Amino acid sequence: MTPQKFIQLLRKEVSTYKSFLETDSQDWIVKGFIDIDKNIYTITNDLKVVSKRK
Repeated sequence: MTPQKFIQLLRKEVSTYKSFLETDSQDWIVKGFIDIDKNIYTITNDLKVVSKRK
């Protein structure tokens, strides 16, 4: 898979989440993450999220 194809597929996937994660004024509804130890991590404007599946 080329980097361009990956970006295209990623943008398509993320666009499906917009209606769940943003208000009509494009503010985020999600304000943070809670881990399995119940630690709360807030989301900043420049946050990059990386996930790992087991």
